[in-house]
Amino acid sequence: MSAPQRGQVLVVGGGVAGLETVLALSAFAGPHAITLVTPESHFAYRPLAVATPFGGASVVRVELAAIAADRGFVVRSGRLAGVDLDGRTVALSDGATLAYDDLVVAVGARRLAALEGALTFRGPEDVRRLRDALAERVHAGGGHVLFVAGAEAGWTLPLYELALMTARWASERRLTLDLELVTTEPAPLDAFGAATGDQVRGLLAERGIALRCGATPAAEDLAGADLVVALPRLRGVSLDGLPHDAAGFVPVDEACRVRGHGHGHAYVIGDLAAGPVKQGGLATQQADTVAARIAGLGTADYTPRLRAMLFTGDRPLMLQEPAARAPVGPVEDGLEPWWPPHKIVAEHLGIYLATHGELLQVDPVCDAPSR
Repeated sequence: MSAPQRGQVLVVGGGVAGLETVLALSAFAGPHAITLVTPESHFAYRPLAVATPFGGASVVRVELAAIAADRGFVVRSGRLAGVDLDGRTVALSDGATLAYDDLVVAVGARRLAALEGALTFRGPEDVRRLRDALAERVHAGGGHVLFVAGAEAGWTLPLYELALMTARWASERRLTLDLELVTTEPAPLDAFGAATGDQVRGLLAERGIALRCGATPAAEDLAGADLVVALPRLRGVSLDGLPHDAAGFVPVDEACRVRGHGHGHAYVIGDLAAGPVKQGGLATQQADTVAARIAGLGTADYTPRLRAMLFTGDRPLMLQEPAARAPVGPVEDGLEPWWPPHKIVAEHLGIYLATHGELLQVDPVCDAPSR
């Protein structure tokens, strides 16, 4: 094992949080040798998966090696097994040990089935299953479809998108579906405040989607449904050397550093970091905060600002938490409240994807017609 080089930064995880971190670091001046450790060869833009079963946007991906060659960092294939915070090393599952000056762990969370018998929609890997389940409703001439978000979902917006797009899809086919959305939230998309909740409630009613908030489905609800679509429950990835709570998430301080251990050079961001909301846009804000600290360009703490694009089957809605005081409504040309107007609001990743279209590929995992 070699000794750490000056400025050796290890970023573990090739998802939204990890990629935003390396892009931010590569944009900052400084003597940093950046290595991205991930078992994946591609970054997939997962939020688009909700539209794919309905003939909407295809999930796209980009080869990580191509981004690395363009931006000057190294991609190292591997999976994190443990961390030695005192020794500033990480162990990989292949037996290798890597040293670091700064460590950013962004390995995400496990997406587990929440309800027995339900179709758990986790992202691209479940597009074909949902597409086929909808085709079965066509063959059956209709039915009762139940959409469910439990308390451990972390981010409920995709469920509203699935319900709204199912309603539009059924209407276009003149298919009668009894649609219902059940969520443990006290109000629709409660994190965005009352005004957004009222708007979404009205949109659901307009599409004929029954809504139950502050509830979990009873056994008779599940038994009476022809199709149950549920969001997964999230669980952290327990790693040797990192503290975690009962659900496997790592507690962090306001700067996204591992809490309570005094190790100022180890950060945990994204879904693995403890917190009630798990969202890509928040993960990129954590990444930018950490990258600025590592580069010595800032000492500000992470201050979350919730922003999201809601697919509706018509024009998407741009949503922001009330504190942003920005308009909430359909996307109008030239009036987007952030740019590029992507599903994930990311200062570096968003612009990179928007300006490097030649690198984008359609993800083959879900790019296939249903039977």
